Amino acid sequence: LLARAATLPSVAAIAAADYPPLGRRSTYRNATPLDDGARTPTMVAVTEARAGLPAAYGVRVVAGRDMTAEEQRRGDRVTVVSEETARRLWGASNPLGRSIRFAGTDSLPYAVVGVVANVRYWSLRGPADAWAILSENGRRHRDATQLVVRTRGDVAAGLAAVQRLVREADPNLAIMSVSTMQSLLWERTDESRALSATLGLFGSLALLLASMGLYGVTAYAVAQRRREIGVRLAIGATPGTVVRELVHDGVRLASVGMIAGAILAIMGWLLARSMLYGIGMMDGLTVFVAATVQVVTVGLAVWLAARRAARYDPAMVLRVD
Repeated sequence: LLARAATLPSVAAIAAADYPPLGRRSTYRNATPLDDGARTPTMVAVTEARAGLPAAYGVRVVAGRDMTAEEQRRGDRVTVVSEETARRLWGASNPLGRSIRFAGTDSLPYAVVGVVANVRYWSLRGPADAWAILSENGRRHRDATQLVVRTRGDVAAGLAAVQRLVREADPNLAIMSVSTMQSLLWERTDESRALSATLGLFGSLALLLASMGLYGVTAYAVAQRRREIGVRLAIGATPGTVVRELVHDGVRLASVGMIAGAILAIMGWLLARSMLYGIGMMDGLTVFVAATVQVVTVGLAVWLAARRAARYDPAMVLRVD
């Protein structure tokens, strides 16, 4: 079936596996190097697969090679490990040709024939998992397996062609589900997207409330300068000049506050990064947008309040005050 599917024009690569990365099931096993390496077993995500899984997933082979169909026909026990697995088991040493024993696999060793780039096996958050692909030689009976297909061109057409081959091979085989990598990624990010939307909503509300408060305080501060505005108008200042100077003063003060706030935000980010794991680079765009909104809010509040005050009769303003 795999050989026939690989010849389809719409199939770039195909492999069979039990627990591939980002699938709906997972398995982890203790891995112990049989030569110089880690003294204690390391927990490794394990996928038993036929040859071709790295190509089907688009995972780059960084050292050595993938396992071959000929090795699997002979029953050779070979494995391809990720860079993280190699690092945990042997540090900076070359892992090629080394042997590993995996718990739950009748304790016979597997020879490392290749190293692939790191992958996210189960979760997209946190560091890369230690991962190993074990040669699947039909030693264990399986109730189900998964086909991993990399298509060319139209995804739906490629999947439909593979499904036709499966039904031709055995009409009694049940195809339980068909998922694209995009849909699997969407499932994996459900919680993160919901959390991001919630935090974004609360952040937007906080920005709105801050802008409203800033607008009110700024407008009140300009209104308190009515006497000054009246005097300047009475001695010959034009309303436009008064408005421009008030807006300039307000924006200058807001800019100072923006710079001070940005400095405090950077200090807070550095503190959080030193205390919490996984804090990435600061989102400069978010800080810039929030600061810009505040400066624009101040400018708008000053402009509206100054325009209103500049329309008053100077004599009336001075008499009232």
